[in-house]
Amino acid sequence: MHPEGRFEAEVRETGVSRTRNAKLQVTVAFATEHGELVERFSLEGGALEISRRQLTACGWDGRSFGNLNREPSPCAGVRLEVQVVHEERYDGKGQVARVRIPGPAVLRDEDAAAEADRLLGVEPTTEHRAPHARGEVPF
Repeated sequence: MHPEGRFEAEVRETGVSRTRNAKLQVTVAFATEHGELVERFSLEGGALEISRRQLTACGWDGRSFGNLNREPSPCAGVRLEVQVVHEERYDGKGQVARVRIPGPAVLRDEDAAAEADRLLGVEPTTEHRAPHARGEVPF
């Protein structure tokens, strides 16, 4: 099993498919100094936005999931830092190495802030919004 920790990885290939339960997913194969890793990113429900951010970090241009089925992958050769963690398998039969792609520590979304203001019963205003929206880092 791949060791835990943070590693420089290279994207080798990508593909869009369905799970056994017919859910859409993108599979990404990575290579590190310790070997190959495969991670699957769900395109269903609330996981879609997280997967989009992580796939963008892998070099996806965000225009079409279909492009991720091309050979060679448009993301092939992209180098990035990944975090590998060991987790229990969903079926309870041992552990599996999972890939996490570190992102910005704080995400800011103007639409979410406006919706949260409405929960307080106040009109959304820009004076309460962070100056750097959508996770952009000002340096």
